[in-house]
Amino acid sequence: MKKLFVFDMDGTLLPKTTSLLEIAKVIGKIEEMESLETQYYQKQIDPMTLAKSIHEFCKTVSHEIVRSAFELTPKLNNIREVLKRIMDEGNVSCLVTASPNFFADHFYDYGFDNIFASRPFSLNEDHFTPEHIIFPKDKPVIVKQLCEKLQIPFEQTVAFGDSLTDVPLFQSLKHTISVNGDHHIKDHAKHYYTGMDLMEAYLLHLL
Repeated sequence: MKKLFVFDMDGTLLPKTTSLLEIAKVIGKIEEMESLETQYYQKQIDPMTLAKSIHEFCKTVSHEIVRSAFELTPKLNNIREVLKRIMDEGNVSCLVTASPNFFADHFYDYGFDNIFASRPFSLNEDHFTPEHIIFPKDKPVIVKQLCEKLQIPFEQTVAFGDSLTDVPLFQSLKHTISVNGDHHIKDHAKHYYTGMDLMEAYLLHLL
């Protein structure tokens, strides 16, 4: 039976970092972004305020800067190998993240079949479209819709994540794997992995 394998990006494929932090490093605004993310995780600002701040932050960011940040960003080992194995076994891979699509879409080069990321603005326009932001509650909806489109049983989906933003999806599934996860995800994961090898985490779904 064909299965869907769903991966989070920030903190999961990108251990101990986020796409926005890595962009900030390249343009010399790491402290500013760290402050924004800390305020968000401590619930001092809401997701919409964060998104608007990121919009302002990215006004000087180009596609070349994003590509450079993506290449420099530390990633788990064997991402390409895992995605190839998923494909070779007749299954489907998917990346779902609240982070901007102009960073996440670079993971198509690694072999993802589907990528869903926030699109509140593009790097070529100043127009802000908050309705295109992906929130944690949207993840199970997106995955269910993809399963319906591909005629894959949603209940057999395998999800990989690391934090609070993955909880709604993990609560909807029984095949869940925490990858370097924090305390928010602990009670919602079937399996736990700590390390830098995605293949090792991937193989846990066979247990």
